[in-house]
Amino acid sequence: MKDPRVAAVVGIAMCLGLSMTNTRAATAAAGRGEKANHSVAERHGRGDRQRRQLVITSAFADLDAELLEIRGRNLSTWRPPRVSLAGVELEVVNPFSPDEILAVLPPDISPGSYLLTVTRGRRSGGDGERQDSFDLTIGTVGPRGERGDTGPEGPAGPQGEPGAIGDFSCPPGEFLIAIAGGLPVCGAQGPETGADCALVEAGADLGLDADLRNCDLSVRDLTGIRMVRADLTGASLAGSTLDGAVFSNANLTGAELIGAQLNDVTAGGADFTNARLAVATGTILALNGAKWIDADLCGATLLRVTFLSGDATGARLSGARLTLAGDSSTWAGANLQGADLSPFASYGTDLQRSDLRNVTFRDANLTGVSLWNSDLTGADLTGAILPGSSYWGNTTCPDGTSSDDNGDTCEGHRTP
Repeated sequence: MKDPRVAAVVGIAMCLGLSMTNTRAATAAAGRGEKANHSVAERHGRGDRQRRQLVITSAFADLDAELLEIRGRNLSTWRPPRVSLAGVELEVVNPFSPDEILAVLPPDISPGSYLLTVTRGRRSGGDGERQDSFDLTIGTVGPRGERGDTGPEGPAGPQGEPGAIGDFSCPPGEFLIAIAGGLPVCGAQGPETGADCALVEAGADLGLDADLRNCDLSVRDLTGIRMVRADLTGASLAGSTLDGAVFSNANLTGAELIGAQLNDVTAGGADFTNARLAVATGTILALNGAKWIDADLCGATLLRVTFLSGDATGARLSGARLTLAGDSSTWAGANLQGADLSPFASYGTDLQRSDLRNVTFRDANLTGVSLWNSDLTGADLTGAILPGSSYWGNTTCPDGTSSDDNGDTCEGHRTP
């Protein structure tokens, strides 16, 4: 009996146009229960994605040097943190570490009490995990005393989670891409990653406008996650389980969802332009007003899809299985070659200029569907309800004849 993992890999390879050499390699890996490719995070156990609580333990203002010394835990990653004093952002001195930060004080700062805030990451604000505040008194205390005698050694604490790199920065034009043998590895500058990638997990509610650009979220259980209006441009969700996920009005331009599982997903108003959903599967998808412009759904199986006022211009659904119910949706210019659209029921759908060769429309209701300049060569229209004559024009019928020569219809020319 054929291993379903092998069949899935072969299907992916065919949809993505991989060479037979790559297909055999991927198939062999699937048969062994391995992954054909591994992200950096997977190779290193995803330790860098673990949540770490930011804590300020002490702060000291050196007025002569105009520097603020901040100590604590998990104050920074390899990127500089954000430091503010009474709402005024301070310049962070390089180098910095997760345990200590030096920031430049404002000139001629007045004595008094100030709220010091440190935020890990590039966005202002943050939750309690990425941000901490500290009441700092300046100018009303005596000079800093000498260091006292070292106390007795305490008992060893529990093993901590993997920490961020300390006093280290990559050369200009490069960034940290991996940790090998405890040493940092720098590489050519890649795409900037969103500040909220580490917050993604099953059931999480990321609020509005989460920054998830270029995040590697592949092969993960993200059941029930809410990412309303999130920016997922270029993100990878390939092979992930997204059952019950909410992507309403999210930007998934260029996102990878190859092989993703999408049951009971809400993504109204979401933008999937140029996204890749080859061999993705899902049942009950609410996609009203969504954009699938030039998206790749090759071999996808998406059932009970609601697509009111959606736009899938130029989408590719070769070999896809799709059941759709969405009045006035737009699929103009889409490549649906070989797709199974039975039963198709989408009144007023625009399929002008679409490649519908070998599409299965068995028992479909095509009332009000515009088929101008579309190619239905080899299509199966058995039992289909065809639109009126006003919806045909230079259409190639299943038997290769033109609707213009058949009274502006393909009625009587349903059979290839």
